[in-house]
Amino acid sequence: VVEICVGAGISRKVARMVPIGVLKG
Repeated sequence: VVEICVGAGISRKVARMVPIGVLKG
């Protein structure tokens, strides 16, 4: 359960960084 909670928190931060990474390719 802890892993899921932590993963959810990270996914929110990553969600903002992913588009940038995709644009950079």
